Amino acid sequence: MCDSYKPVSKYYDTISSIYSLGQIPKCRNAFMGEILEALRGRNPTRLEVCFAGSGHAVEAISLAEEGVLVTVVDTSTSMLEVFQRKLSHTSDDTKARVKIIHGDIRNVSNRYDWVVANFFLNVCPESEMVKMVDTLLERCSSHGSLVVGDFYYNTEGNGLKRTLQKMNWALALSVFRILVKNANHPIYDYR
Repeated sequence: MCDSYKPVSKYYDTISSIYSLGQIPKCRNAFMGEILEALRGRNPTRLEVCFAGSGHAVEAISLAEEGVLVTVVDTSTSMLEVFQRKLSHTSDDTKARVKIIHGDIRNVSNRYDWVVANFFLNVCPESEMVKMVDTLLERCSSHGSLVVGDFYYNTEGNGLKRTLQKMNWALALSVFRILVKNANHPIYDYR
């Protein structure tokens, strides 16, 4: 399996945080409240969350610390190594609640209460992204939810703001296209 993220894996979170002025980490954690709310009145060890294309997935560690069973899936060995280093600083109980799969989410057959795809679908060309969304929905249990955290192009506002947003997206797309060979595509409208 080719690890195209190796050149950026150690610095991925730092790069994304600086580039986005802190908005990417904020987005990656935006859904946490909903999952923790779902824990109320439930045994957290019965709530299962899968992170597809997990990367560093520090939010997965936070959920495991709350008692949630977490699965992280990524094809990048180097990104999973960074995740494992972060996980190694947690308790044995937290580690026991985390399952790490080095592989493709399409080869995972389990169903989950929540499937999280933070900044994962934007690595795919559009035709592949549509198929991947279907795959992620298939990984949701009958009462499960799919969470997608990604770039969003606001069509409202003045022309200068929209132009700056397009330039910001073009910069990220170009850098990651060069460094890790991500697909060239517009900002997706996942709806």
